[in-house]
Amino acid sequence: MRELIISNMDDRFQIESFIIDKLSTVGAGILDSRHPSFTNEEKLKILRMKYWDDFVADALETGHFTLTQNGEIKIAIRTINQDISVIAGYIFESLTVRLANEENRRFGYDIFKWSTSRKRLSSQFYSKYQTVGVGFPITNRMYPGYYNPNFRQFDVMFLTMNEELGRPEPATIVNTTIPAGVQIKAITSNELINIIEPLISGQYDNVITYLRHPSGEHSYEVCIKEIKKLYRGGKITGFQREKLEDSIGYPEMFGLYQREVDDYYYFIRDWHNENAKEDNDILMAIGMQAQEVRNGSSFITVI
Repeated sequence: MRELIISNMDDRFQIESFIIDKLSTVGAGILDSRHPSFTNEEKLKILRMKYWDDFVADALETGHFTLTQNGEIKIAIRTINQDISVIAGYIFESLTVRLANEENRRFGYDIFKWSTSRKRLSSQFYSKYQTVGVGFPITNRMYPGYYNPNFRQFDVMFLTMNEELGRPEPATIVNTTIPAGVQIKAITSNELINIIEPLISGQYDNVITYLRHPSGEHSYEVCIKEIKKLYRGGKITGFQREKLEDSIGYPEMFGLYQREVDDYYYFIRDWHNENAKEDNDILMAIGMQAQEVRNGSSFITVI
């Protein structure tokens, strides 16, 4: 099992005084942000130290966030007012792509093998592929033919360059010509509507669901329960039940500590909560400016 984020924290920040103070009284266990000695504010400071650089990289990769002059991340205007599940979903799409392309991880290898339905996969064959976000701006620049931010079937796919034809080609489900890919979910409710029904209808092929519910139950576990209910109620066949269960993945299935995922989401959610009011103020200001333009009373001529 690997950690979700691998970083040398000493290269990123100066150790906060409150950590040094508590190290002397509590010991090395204090380095865990969940240690009961930390206040919630201190916990969030630690998580920011740990995840900020990766969060910035993940956010900017999606095209749904911007970097301000003072180094802060803001939600792009077209994405403002989205639910936390959508915002977190963008971040986890980017995280999936980032970690899948790290050479020293089996994360991408395991997802590729699972989503292409392969029983065997050589490292040499897998190394020919790059994991891409279907809706990411970088995909538009590098592989414009596979850029589609409105594509519903999957968020992440795998491309390789066909040297003979001089063009990229997608990885396919084994023994077929059907492109393989994965839908990413960062939800904590409504799995039947958001995951299971799209799988049944064929809208999705495979889904990785990242998060736990507030109760502590993982979204994956909720999916399995919902699938069993459908089967017992006679709404799906035994074959459909097996296929559905095989089509849903979760972080530890691919070697990521769920605890690390939880901490990253905790940080994302806090960041979103801090930005939500400011984003709402921006929307209100835009609305007021638009009204003023219509009334001919604004100095602002372009919004």
